[in-house]
Amino acid sequence: MYVLFGIIYSTLVKCQPDNQKFIKSFPINDKCEIISTRGMVVNASIKMSKEDAAKYVYNGDTTKLYCPELEFLGGYEKSNIVGKYNAEYIPNKCFRVDYDKFILLAYSFYECNPDGFNHIVYGRFDIFDKNYVKTDSLCVFKEMYDDDICGFFNPQNHKIYLYDMSNLNSKKSLMYNINENSLKFEEIQRYEGDLNATLKDQLKKLGWEELFYGDDCQ
Repeated sequence: MYVLFGIIYSTLVKCQPDNQKFIKSFPINDKCEIISTRGMVVNASIKMSKEDAAKYVYNGDTTKLYCPELEFLGGYEKSNIVGKYNAEYIPNKCFRVDYDKFILLAYSFYECNPDGFNHIVYGRFDIFDKNYVKTDSLCVFKEMYDDDICGFFNPQNHKIYLYDMSNLNSKKSLMYNINENSLKFEEIQRYEGDLNATLKDQLKKLGWEELFYGDDCQ
């Protein structure tokens, strides 16, 4: 029993400094402005190291660091494809927010299309406890042709609003909170159906403005 506990404890002690170093390498966001999940992905410019990307994002699969690209001669028609090569698609660090009980990490990464075009880009939030152990993850952005999932994050009250269009026949609006006890993403509101409104106006149309903006410093 004591031997097993010692093995588990030593493993945790060994991995936590690595997690801490990785987490602390993210730019800190200490502002109160609402964050667009699309904007955080599009504007992210700090690439992870290949080692960190393989370890923390792709579970050790280094092949996911590369996506096939098509080489064209002339216009971008199939008849002009003259070759295919592998290009680096390294995940980007977006930001981190340090709260009293947990740390929120935001980053982007890719899923390759073997055909060589329309690779999927994702944005994800990870929750880490104060011992730098990950407790939960949530996809907050997805784009292939258009935005399949996008939304807003309020860093003041850690509320997340997402509009999920990944299934055109079953669109969803979702509101999440981070439960400070379980350190999990907790769905607190859901609306199923299309919304004939811009992303910014959807909260008003749903009547979720007070819930999302409450305790905001703006």
